[in-house]
Amino acid sequence: MNKVNTTAVVLAVVALIVGVVSFTKTPAKVSGLNGSQGARGEQGVAGPRGPQGERGATGAPGRDAQVKLGAVSSPDILSPYFSYGDTRFWGFRPNLLTASTTVCNIQAPAATTTLEGFSLDVKTGTTSEVHLQFATSPTPDATTSVLANFTLAANSKNQVSGTSTLAHQVIPGSTWFVIKASPTLAAGAAGAQGTVSMTGTCSANFRAIQY
Repeated sequence: MNKVNTTAVVLAVVALIVGVVSFTKTPAKVSGLNGSQGARGEQGVAGPRGPQGERGATGAPGRDAQVKLGAVSSPDILSPYFSYGDTRFWGFRPNLLTASTTVCNIQAPAATTTLEGFSLDVKTGTTSEVHLQFATSPTPDATTSVLANFTLAANSKNQVSGTSTLAHQVIPGSTWFVIKASPTLAAGAAGAQGTVSMTGTCSANFRAIQY
């Protein structure tokens, strides 16, 4: 074989090797744009509950707790009633009405009660003798059932309190306790009543029978 043929054979072999390598080489990968995230799948079923842990050590012995009672900011109770031993008591103390024949009217609680006591505290009296009539009524300005009569002297600044005549009278629910006053009405008498202007307070205390 001459030199020309040998060179041709070598070139042919090299070309064949290059072709085979080029054919078997892995082509480069081209990445496209990322797509949008798909919807979230449903939550799977919860697995079984694990075994209970060991019991902790026993704590130290406790001490008896101290009883803490509620407190008020002063000795005055703002509620019109208070209860103890399943018994309820009510108390009212309004100012006297002026220039009226009715100087005091207090409505009893809705429950059936007994009238435990009453008082009338006159700070400024009148220039003439005043006759007082204590009564109960379905309305705030009448004296349907007269309980007692009292007389105050002219210019009197006294206190009048309940007596056995009024004590423990049964008062139907929501009945009015009324004090009528007049300088012209004789004690216990019926008739026209003039207006009276006195200053002071009145009060009534009730004990509930049913509530």
